[in-house]
Amino acid sequence: MRTTPIIALSAALLTIGIARADSLTTTFEGGNGNNGVMFDVTAVKKLTVDSIQFSFSTPGTSIVEIYTKTGTHVGFEGDAGAWTLVSSGSVTATEAKTPLTPLLLALPTEIEAGDKQAFYIRRTAGGNVAYTNGTGTGNLVASDPNLLIYEGQGVSGSFGGTNANRIPNVTIQYTPEVATDTEKPTFKIFGKKQFTTVSPKVKIFGYASDDTEIDRVKAKIKNPDGKKKVKNAKLYSGGLVISKFRVKEGVTKAQYKAIDRDGKKSKKVTVFVTH
Repeated sequence: MRTTPIIALSAALLTIGIARADSLTTTFEGGNGNNGVMFDVTAVKKLTVDSIQFSFSTPGTSIVEIYTKTGTHVGFEGDAGAWTLVSSGSVTATEAKTPLTPLLLALPTEIEAGDKQAFYIRRTAGGNVAYTNGTGTGNLVASDPNLLIYEGQGVSGSFGGTNANRIPNVTIQYTPEVATDTEKPTFKIFGKKQFTTVSPKVKIFGYASDDTEIDRVKAKIKNPDGKKKVKNAKLYSGGLVISKFRVKEGVTKAQYKAIDRDGKKSKKVTVFVTH
């Protein structure tokens, strides 16, 4: 299917030059159309809707507005005050039922996980916005791990009469929220935390674990003479840590902590070695 270029855009309606993070499409089958279409989406995970791709029933130039509101559109079809305009401009379609170049929203729409959000694509002049006859307003028509899109309603006039059971012909382009690392790493040693050895050389085995990759394990060695040595213990794949150092007569204190790529640190683990 060929993508039709957009011309004569206002400053508030911009074409996307690069691919967005994710997108979800219903259909571009067409078959029906009206002045506009209202429909709902639900964010499975927190995300931001960046743009909406749609099509017209007939070729030509149209003036388009995109509105949104929190919650469902049902019950608010005629309530213009409940909606927020997020984009508007002039677009030209050279072919019917062909998805237009995606349109950035002048006001990107953030949706919390589990929340429903309504959109209204409306033409104020020109050809009708295309959609497809469905089976029930509110029926799920497209889904992915982040987003759900439902059947909506065709709209005549501005915020006027409606025709139920209409599948919006759209691609929703969105950016999922990047999960933040909230978990602190952990560090555990294999064996006793206090032991005696006759060898001046000591090898400590440990295990560093986290929900993100461990960056390093820092070791602070304090000998009986009070001198401290700070170094990074050797980190192997799977979180295995090996620390080697020399001990002197008396008690050597070795202290460890794991640090992940976000800079979060584990609780300190202390090992006492008597020589």
